[in-house]
Amino acid sequence: MKTFAWKYISDQIYKEINEGRYSEGQKLPTENEYSLRFGVNRHTIRRALNELIRKSYIYSRKGSGFYVSEKKTIHFINQRPRFTKSLVASGDTPLTKIIRLEYIKPNEEEAKNLKIKKEEMVIFLEGIGYRNNTPICIYKKIFPSNRIPGLMASFKKNSSISKALFDSGIKDYIRSYSIISSKLTNPVEAFLLKCKQGEPLICTKNLNVNNKKEPIEFGYTLFMGSRVEIYIENN
Repeated sequence: MKTFAWKYISDQIYKEINEGRYSEGQKLPTENEYSLRFGVNRHTIRRALNELIRKSYIYSRKGSGFYVSEKKTIHFINQRPRFTKSLVASGDTPLTKIIRLEYIKPNEEEAKNLKIKKEEMVIFLEGIGYRNNTPICIYKKIFPSNRIPGLMASFKKNSSISKALFDSGIKDYIRSYSIISSKLTNPVEAFLLKCKQGEPLICTKNLNVNNKKEPIEFGYTLFMGSRVEIYIENN
Protein backbone atom coordinates (compact mmCIF):
# COMPACT_ATOMS: atom_id res chain seq x y z
CA MET A 1 0.00 0.00 0.00
CA LYS A 2 1.33 3.44 -0.94
CA THR A 3 2.20 5.72 1.98
CA PHE A 4 1.51 9.39 1.36
CA ALA A 5 4.39 11.77 2.07
CA TRP A 6 2.44 13.74 4.67
CA LYS A 7 1.52 10.52 6.52
CA TYR A 8 5.13 9.34 6.58
CA ILE A 9 6.32 12.73 7.86
CA SER A 10 3.58 12.84 10.49
CA ASP A 11 4.58 9.37 11.72
CA GLN A 12 8.25 10.34 11.85
CA ILE A 13 7.61 13.47 13.90
CA TYR A 14 5.35 11.54 16.28
CA LYS A 15 8.05 8.87 16.67
CA GLU A 16 10.58 11.53 17.66
CA ILE A 17 8.14 13.01 20.20
CA ASN A 18 7.34 9.58 21.62
CA GLU A 19 11.04 8.73 21.94
CA GLY A 20 11.63 11.89 23.98
CA ARG A 21 13.55 13.92 21.42
CA TYR A 22 11.15 16.78 22.14
CA SER A 23 9.84 17.35 25.65
CA GLU A 24 6.38 18.54 26.69
CA GLY A 25 5.84 22.18 25.75
CA GLN A 26 8.95 22.30 23.57
CA LYS A 27 8.79 24.13 20.26
CA LEU A 28 9.16 22.00 17.13
CA PRO A 29 11.24 22.96 14.08
CA THR A 30 9.59 25.38 11.66
CA GLU A 31 7.71 24.38 8.53
CA ASN A 32 10.65 25.60 6.45
CA GLU A 33 13.09 23.47 8.45
CA TYR A 34 10.92 20.38 8.05
CA SER A 35 10.46 21.18 4.34
CA LEU A 36 14.23 21.20 3.81
CA ARG A 37 14.72 18.08 5.92
CA PHE A 38 12.13 15.94 4.12
CA GLY A 39 12.50 17.52 0.67
CA VAL A 40 8.81 18.40 0.25
CA ASN A 41 6.82 21.61 0.00
CA ARG A 42 5.35 23.46 2.99
CA HIS A 43 1.81 22.38 2.09
CA THR A 44 2.79 18.74 2.70
CA ILE A 45 4.49 19.65 5.98
CA ARG A 46 1.45 21.62 7.13
CA ARG A 47 -0.83 18.66 6.43
CA ALA A 48 1.48 16.39 8.45
CA LEU A 49 1.49 18.84 11.37
CA ASN A 50 -2.27 19.30 11.21
CA GLU A 51 -2.66 15.54 11.53
CA LEU A 52 -0.62 15.65 14.75
CA ILE A 53 -2.77 18.54 15.98
CA ARG A 54 -5.91 16.53 15.21
CA LYS A 55 -4.56 13.71 17.38
CA SER A 56 -3.65 16.21 20.16
CA TYR A 57 0.05 15.34 20.02
CA ILE A 58 1.01 18.94 19.24
CA TYR A 59 -0.63 22.36 19.18
CA SER A 60 0.01 25.64 17.37
CA ARG A 61 0.45 29.18 18.62
CA LYS A 62 -0.46 31.87 16.13
CA GLY A 63 2.65 33.65 14.95
CA SER A 64 4.90 31.45 17.09
CA GLY A 65 4.93 27.91 15.74
CA PHE A 66 4.14 24.35 16.78
CA TYR A 67 4.67 22.88 20.25
CA VAL A 68 4.53 19.43 21.83
CA SER A 69 1.33 18.95 23.82
CA GLU A 70 1.56 18.23 27.51
CA LYS A 71 0.61 14.71 28.46
CA LYS A 72 -2.49 14.49 30.63
CA THR A 73 -2.46 12.32 33.73
CA ILE A 74 -5.79 10.76 34.65
CA HIS A 75 -6.54 11.27 38.34
CA PHE A 76 -9.21 8.91 39.63
CA ILE A 77 -11.71 10.15 42.21
CA ASN A 78 -13.37 7.23 43.93
CA GLN A 79 -13.68 5.87 47.47
CA ARG A 80 -9.91 5.54 47.75
CA PRO A 81 -8.28 8.18 45.54
CA ARG A 82 -4.49 8.10 45.74
CA PHE A 83 -2.18 10.51 43.92
CA THR A 84 0.66 8.01 43.55
CA LYS A 85 -1.65 5.24 42.34
CA SER A 86 -3.12 7.48 39.62
CA LEU A 87 0.32 8.40 38.30
CA VAL A 88 1.64 4.84 38.33
CA ALA A 89 -1.49 3.72 36.45
CA SER A 90 -0.66 6.32 33.78
CA GLY A 91 2.88 4.98 33.48
CA ASP A 92 4.44 8.00 35.18
CA THR A 93 6.85 8.50 38.06
CA PRO A 94 5.19 10.26 41.03
CA LEU A 95 6.93 12.66 43.39
CA THR A 96 5.63 14.86 46.20
CA LYS A 97 7.43 17.79 47.79
CA ILE A 98 6.34 19.39 51.07
CA ILE A 99 6.77 23.17 51.06
CA ARG A 100 4.98 24.01 54.31
CA LEU A 101 4.34 21.91 57.43
CA GLU A 102 3.22 23.39 60.74
CA TYR A 103 0.65 23.45 63.53
CA ILE A 104 -2.09 26.05 63.12
CA LYS A 105 -5.57 26.79 64.44
CA PRO A 106 -8.33 25.80 61.99
CA ASN A 107 -10.80 28.23 60.51
CA GLU A 108 -14.53 27.66 60.90
CA GLU A 109 -14.91 25.53 57.76
CA GLU A 110 -11.94 23.34 58.63
CA ALA A 111 -13.07 22.79 62.22
CA LYS A 112 -16.61 21.96 61.08
CA ASN A 113 -15.45 19.40 58.52
CA LEU A 114 -12.99 17.76 60.90
CA LYS A 115 -15.57 17.85 63.73
CA ILE A 116 -13.22 19.51 66.18
CA LYS A 117 -13.24 22.70 68.23
CA LYS A 118 -11.71 25.82 66.70
CA GLU A 119 -9.32 25.99 69.65
CA GLU A 120 -7.77 22.61 68.78
CA MET A 121 -4.52 22.66 66.86
CA VAL A 122 -4.33 20.98 63.46
CA ILE A 123 -1.48 20.00 61.17
CA PHE A 124 -1.32 22.13 58.03
CA LEU A 125 0.48 20.55 55.09
CA GLU A 126 1.12 22.22 51.75
CA GLY A 127 2.94 20.52 48.94
CA ILE A 128 3.46 20.09 45.22
CA GLY A 129 2.74 16.91 43.28
CA TYR A 130 4.99 16.08 40.33
CA ARG A 131 4.70 13.81 37.31
CA ASN A 132 8.14 12.90 35.97
CA ASN A 133 9.55 16.09 37.56
CA THR A 134 6.77 18.23 36.04
CA PRO A 135 4.53 19.93 38.65
CA ILE A 136 0.88 19.04 38.11
CA CYS A 137 -0.84 20.05 41.35
CA ILE A 138 -0.65 22.04 44.58
CA TYR A 139 -2.31 20.55 47.64
CA LYS A 140 -3.22 21.99 51.02
CA LYS A 141 -4.31 19.50 53.70
CA ILE A 142 -5.53 19.84 57.27
CA PHE A 143 -5.26 16.98 59.79
CA PRO A 144 -6.66 16.78 63.37
CA SER A 145 -3.46 16.36 65.37
CA ASN A 146 -5.17 15.04 68.53
CA ARG A 147 -6.95 12.35 66.52
CA ILE A 148 -3.76 11.13 64.82
CA PRO A 149 -0.87 11.13 67.35
CA GLY A 150 2.55 10.96 65.76
CA LEU A 151 1.46 12.25 62.35
CA MET A 152 3.71 15.31 62.42
CA ALA A 153 6.74 13.11 63.09
CA SER A 154 5.68 10.80 60.25
CA PHE A 155 5.46 13.72 57.80
CA LYS A 156 8.98 14.79 58.73
CA LYS A 157 10.17 11.35 57.60
CA ASN A 158 7.88 10.83 54.61
CA SER A 159 6.29 13.26 52.14
CA SER A 160 3.65 10.70 51.08
CA ILE A 161 0.34 11.37 52.85
CA SER A 162 -0.82 7.75 52.60
CA LYS A 163 2.45 6.40 54.01
CA ALA A 164 2.56 8.99 56.80
CA LEU A 165 -1.01 8.14 57.80
CA PHE A 166 -0.22 4.42 57.68
CA ASP A 167 2.81 4.90 59.92
CA SER A 168 0.57 6.82 62.34
CA GLY A 169 -1.95 4.00 62.64
CA ILE A 170 -4.40 4.92 59.85
CA LYS A 171 -4.20 1.72 57.81
CA ASP A 172 -7.06 2.66 55.49
CA TYR A 173 -9.30 5.64 54.78
CA ILE A 174 -11.98 6.55 52.27
CA ARG A 175 -13.33 9.65 50.59
CA SER A 176 -16.42 11.12 52.23
CA TYR A 177 -17.03 13.75 49.56
CA SER A 178 -15.38 15.75 46.79
CA ILE A 179 -16.44 19.13 45.41
CA ILE A 180 -14.99 20.11 42.04
CA SER A 181 -14.69 23.68 40.75
CA SER A 182 -12.30 25.74 38.63
CA LYS A 183 -10.23 28.91 38.77
CA LEU A 184 -7.29 30.64 37.10
CA THR A 185 -3.78 30.60 38.51
CA ASN A 186 -2.60 33.58 40.52
CA PRO A 187 1.09 34.64 40.44
CA VAL A 188 2.14 32.36 43.33
CA GLU A 189 0.36 29.31 41.91
CA ALA A 190 1.82 29.97 38.45
CA PHE A 191 5.31 30.15 39.97
CA LEU A 192 4.89 26.85 41.85
CA LEU A 193 3.37 25.06 38.86
CA LYS A 194 5.85 26.57 36.39
CA CYS A 195 3.16 27.92 34.11
CA LYS A 196 1.77 31.26 32.98
CA GLN A 197 -0.50 33.29 35.24
CA GLY A 198 -4.12 32.81 34.26
CA GLU A 199 -3.81 29.13 33.30
CA PRO A 200 -6.96 27.13 34.20
CA LEU A 201 -6.97 24.96 37.32
CA ILE A 202 -9.26 22.10 38.35
CA CYS A 203 -9.97 22.56 42.05
CA THR A 204 -11.11 19.80 44.39
CA LYS A 205 -12.23 20.16 48.00
CA ASN A 206 -12.14 16.83 49.82
CA LEU A 207 -12.88 15.13 53.12
CA ASN A 208 -11.45 11.73 54.03
CA VAL A 209 -12.58 9.56 56.96
CA ASN A 210 -11.21 6.50 58.75
CA ASN A 211 -13.00 3.16 59.18
CA LYS A 212 -14.91 4.64 62.14
CA LYS A 213 -16.21 7.45 59.87
CA GLU A 214 -14.12 9.97 61.81
CA PRO A 215 -12.71 12.81 59.67
CA ILE A 216 -8.94 12.52 59.39
CA GLU A 217 -8.13 14.83 56.45
CA PHE A 218 -9.73 17.92 54.94
CA GLY A 219 -8.19 19.92 52.16
CA TYR A 220 -7.88 21.28 48.68
CA THR A 221 -5.99 20.29 45.56
CA LEU A 222 -5.36 22.53 42.55
CA PHE A 223 -4.68 20.50 39.40
CA MET A 224 -3.24 22.00 36.21
CA GLY A 225 -6.05 21.72 33.68
CA SER A 226 -3.63 21.18 30.80
CA ARG A 227 -1.81 18.37 32.62
CA VAL A 228 -4.55 16.45 34.44
CA GLU A 229 -7.95 14.94 33.68
CA ILE A 230 -10.32 14.04 36.51
CA TYR A 231 -12.03 10.66 36.18
CA ILE A 232 -14.92 10.11 38.59
CA GLU A 233 -15.66 6.47 39.32
CA ASN A 234 -19.00 5.29 40.71
CA ASN A 235 -18.53 2.78 43.49
